[in-house]
Amino acid sequence: MREWARGIAVGLIALVGLWVAATTHGGLLHYLGFAVALLAIFLCFRLIARAYDGPGERTPLIPVPASDGGRQGLGAMAALLGLVGLFVAAGSHGGGGTWIGLLVALGAWLYVFRLIAASFGTRH
Repeated sequence: MREWARGIAVGLIALVGLWVAATTHGGLLHYLGFAVALLAIFLCFRLIARAYDGPGERTPLIPVPASDGGRQGLGAMAALLGLVGLFVAAGSHGGGGTWIGLLVALGAWLYVFRLIAASFGTRH
């Protein structure tokens, strides 16, 4: 029942994000509304995928590669994406591009920290 409530809440967040994007014309809120809606839709698909897991099998909501090499490679790509986000934010000189670049950098680096946490969980 908790998964249903979580799915409904995430679906409502996606609708609110789309409503914000539709009612604002340009600027930070327009792009932020689309970003929130996109992330919420991604999370809804992850919740659907988790519903079809076998008994005792639970896929994480945020995917993490099982191998050390996969985590390191994906972490390097996410860190580079964060740097690109910062370069976009610095080159935008204000406006929506600045905030989108900062949000991309923040999301990418939070994912890097998630990969680091997963690596500590597999130490022998």
